[in-house]
Order: sequence, then structure tokens, then C-alpha cells
Amino acid sequence: MSRETAVSTPSVAKRLADYPAGRFERAVLDGISDPAATDIFRSSWIISQALRISKPIDATRLATAFRQVVERHDTLRARFQRRAGGWRLVVEDRHRTGPTVTDLCKATDAEIHEFIARARAEPFDVETGPLFRVDLLKCGTRGDILLLRVHHLVTDGWSQIVVFDELIRAGFGLPFAGSKPIGYGAYLERFEKAAAPAQEAKNEAYWRRLLLPPLPMPHLGRAAKGLAPNLTSILLGPTARLTATLGPEQLQRLRAIAKDAGFTINNLVGAAFARVLAAAGGVDGIYFNTPFAGRTALEMRSFVGLACEYVPVRCDVKRWATLPALARAIGEQMRESYQHVPAAVTKCDAAFDALVAEGGGHLRQFECGMLLPETAAKGSLIAPMLDGELGRVIRVGPVEIEWLEAAGTRADAAEFDLRIVERKGGLDLILNYDTVAFTGAEAQALFDRVVADLASLGG
Repeated sequence: MSRETAVSTPSVAKRLADYPAGRFERAVLDGISDPAATDIFRSSWIISQALRISKPIDATRLATAFRQVVERHDTLRARFQRRAGGWRLVVEDRHRTGPTVTDLCKATDAEIHEFIARARAEPFDVETGPLFRVDLLKCGTRGDILLLRVHHLVTDGWSQIVVFDELIRAGFGLPFAGSKPIGYGAYLERFEKAAAPAQEAKNEAYWRRLLLPPLPMPHLGRAAKGLAPNLTSILLGPTARLTATLGPEQLQRLRAIAKDAGFTINNLVGAAFARVLAAAGGVDGIYFNTPFAGRTALEMRSFVGLACEYVPVRCDVKRWATLPALARAIGEQMRESYQHVPAAVTKCDAAFDALVAEGGGHLRQFECGMLLPETAAKGSLIAPMLDGELGRVIRVGPVEIEWLEAAGTRADAAEFDLRIVERKGGLDLILNYDTVAFTGAEAQALFDRVVADLASLGG
């Protein structure tokens, strides 16, 4: 098996522009550069996904489609540099390699999966790049595989959908959906901080009122084992996953309860998550982080970059007697919190995290939220794939496109991370947990309690 570039590209890319790295990018860069960071943590920021295409893919046509997409999004041509004044994002005039092609026609299915696994494990050098890579795996009559690998520094979950969709559209000669995307410089100027210094100060004051004084750390995870808790994610150990599904009828009943009480399914799952962890940890309340796409402005819908926020949620569990009451309180808090983003704390600012940790808090220990908002896939060709399990097949003309399980996605970096996916077939609950923090039995018991609490409401 030999790899070669599909179409020759210039070996030297020229610097087009550079910008100060955004707050979230700086937090990630500082984390992966920390000598104490685990290799697992560093690799957790690399996202990989694959599609099997039923018809042979023409390498030259793919190279053209690839060029069209990277020309639209300057972050896909970016790398980072550490300078005396801090981290900078450097945009280059062209992608350094373009897509690569590997002939796997004679490989067995096991060898193809092994190749994908090895490719996923390849490290990214954030200072030399490239941070976005596309591999075309020629697999003969089994259909070709398109493998995308990208560092989370230049994309988020929403961006992944945009990039996949645009590659498919460009490959089939279809027009791009949505408006022309803004560049990274415009994003920094218009969306990285609040519109005015006064609003920025107001946002910071809100988060201090909400999160301080800190809630005490629960006796769970690493702390319960006498280990330093993973409050900054850099101590991430090997991860494992548990899944469960509440059926469509249960989901409909939960939706009805949520609608009548004025909260969302996401709030309800967060309440069950918080109540179980607080009870198991012997505390009256906990924090968890919930992802927020940060795409409310129309101009952001087609932007590719790390634009998401991680919104801390304070759950004073003991104050609320029932799960719906706690869910309503979480919903009210989150609606107000969304009015105070972006802010340093929602971009995982190390100084604010340290302020909470010094008071005995645990701001980044747990995460819970939607895997992807429904609006992320709206109008996308790959939207049907997101409404079900991996392996879902869609058609574009005579071509079948399958979302492969073999490629996987990044592991979440919290000690205990619950994500949910609402779909026609029900409500999927996906738990990723750090196996240093929780044994399999411990994680299963906590997860089962969350699922049981939700199921009891769903009937």
C-alpha cells in the first residue's frame, strides 16, 4: 500500500495573514502544550470521520472540490505559532498538501479498518500544519472511502457538517448552501468578544455572581480515588463509552412534560445528570458544562472554526424537590446565561477556572448536553445521516454515501460526559467517561440511574 498526493501542489505555502488566536484556541493550545498533558488528551482534539462512497471517486475531481472548499474557509489553511506576545493563527494562501490517495483495492476489510485506525492516531503539529487532511482510500468494488481528519482548533461539530456537506456538493458539481462564509479576522472582530467593552464587563460580572462562591467538589471520580481531579481536562486518561436509547413513545412523553413546564429535553437530561452525580458525590449541587454552538447570527452559519462555547451550569440540586422543578430552574438559568456569551469563562479561560478551583470548585469536571443542535444539519446533504446510528446511507443521484463507524470522532475530555441525540427513533444517551476516574461498574451504575430517572418520567 503506497500513498501519494492526488494532484501535485506547490511545496511552499505563503503567509497570507495572521491574527491573534481566539480565547478558546489559546486555552486549547496552552493545554496541549502543557508538559503535564497526557498524550490521550492531545489526541482527543483530533476529529476523524469517514464516508464510504459506492462509486469510484476521481482523484482529480476530488482535488478540485478540496481546493474549492479550502479557498472558502481560511481556517482550513491555518496553523498556529507561539510568539512572545502569545499564540497567533497564521493563514496561508494555499493548503500545503491537498488530498492524498492510497490504493487499498487488495486490502481486506480488516486491513482497511487498521489503516484508518493508524491514520487517526497520527499526530498533528499545530505549528507546521496542515490541520485539515483528506485521504481518498481506493477500495475497488467495495466503494471508495473518504477520510477527513481535522484538528479541533480549526473546526467544531457544526463546522464538520459544513465541510462534509461542501465537499460532497463540490464533488458532484452542486452549488454550496448558505451564504459566503466570513473569514477568521471578521469572526474575531465581530463575534469573539461582546460588541462593546461595557457588555463584556457585564458578562464577566454575571458569571462571577452565578458561579462564585464555588460549589464544593463531589466525592466522585479521581477525587474519590485520592487523585488530582481533572479540572482542566489535560489529565485525561483512557476513555470508554456507554449508550442507551429511550424509545420514541418515551421521548414524546418527555417532550410533552418539557413543553408543558417550559423547559427542554436538554434541560431535563441535565437535571437527571446533576441529581445523580450530586447524590453519589455527597454534595448539595454540582456544576456541569454544556456545549453551545454560538451560531445564532446568520453570518456564523457557514463559518468554519472553533466558535462553540462551553457554558457552565450551576445546579443547586437540594433546592428543588423534583426533577421537573430542577429542569425548569436549569432552563431559566441557561436562557439568562446565553445572554452573557461570549465571555472568558465560556471560552475555558484558565484564570477563571483557577479562581473556581482555588475555592474548592470543579468547573470542568463534568459535561452534559446535545451532541449537535438540530439547526446544524438544516439544509445539509448529510442531515439524514445524523438522524440515526452510524452506518446510515444516503443517496445523491445514483451514488450511495455511508457514514462509517470505523472512523469515529474525538473522545470528550471531561471525567464524565453525557451527550444526547434526539431523533425519530428515540432519545440516544451517550456517556464517555475517563477510566482512571471511574471503573466500568461505577460508570454503569451512575449511567443506569440517569436513564432510569428519565425513563420513569417517560412512562
